Order: sequence, then C-alpha cells, then structure tokens
Amino acid sequence: MSPAGTDAPRILVVDDVETNRGILRRLVQRAGFRVTEADSGYAAIELVTLYPPNLILLDMTMPGFSGLQTLAILRQRYDAAALPIIMVTANHGAEVARECLAAGANDYVTKPVQWPMLQARIQTHLGLHEAHMQLLADKQRLEVAQRFKAVG
Repeated sequence: MSPAGTDAPRILVVDDVETNRGILRRLVQRAGFRVTEADSGYAAIELVTLYPPNLILLDMTMPGFSGLQTLAILRQRYDAAALPIIMVTANHGAEVARECLAAGANDYVTKPVQWPMLQARIQTHLGLHEAHMQLLADKQRLEVAQRFKAVG
C-alpha cells in the first residue's frame, strides 16, 4: 500500500475512543485518503480551522462537546456543501438519523461501521463537495471575465 498523495482528499476522523479512531484511520488510509485525527469536538474545531479537511467523520457521543454540539459550531462556519460531515454513532434508529440530519449532518452511519457502506457515502459526499468547489471556481472565473469585459 502506498501512502496517500498530497492531492488526495483529507478526511478528519473525530472520536474520543482511540481504538475507534484507529480503525477508521486504517480503513480511510487504505482507500487512499489522507487522514487527520481529533480526540474531541474542541480539537476537531481547531483542526478544521488550521487544516481544513474535505470531509469529517464525526462521532456523535463524546465528552465535552458532543458530536451534535461540534456539528452545530461547524455549521455556523461552513455549510453542508463546503464541508461534508458524516456522523458516526452507536445509536440506532430513525430518531437518531433524524436528529443528525436536522442538525446539519450530510449523512450518518452506525457502529460497528460497515466499510463498504461508509466508503460509498464518503465517495458520494466528496463528489458533491468537489462539484460545489468547481462551481464556485467557475463562478469566480465568470465574474472576473465579466469585470474585464466591462472595463475593456
């Protein structure tokens, strides 16, 4: 297995349990992504500011800032297209899914994580994120061209 390239998407794995972070880190790295880890919601918020990821896998139940509190803080700064966040939870059921999605999560998965399902969701949300970023870049190029044309 070769290390992920510097242009590979960066995924932030947030979980207060080191074993859970390690499992997700290994799975995500094997799929070719770069991984950054945080052991708390507070650390995740700091890392997002310093090293913006392309996607976050966020544990729902953590001491201090819970996953939902961390999500709320991140959603004040980044919308769902700019920063996809997939909640990872041991809690099952429709109410948990509704709560995660209503709070602004792009998606959620339950523990124990089924890697094929999580990988498909990661790919989907990274694809949507890339399309969003391309749209913003195209919009900016169009605005520059329109300003240039108006001046010239």
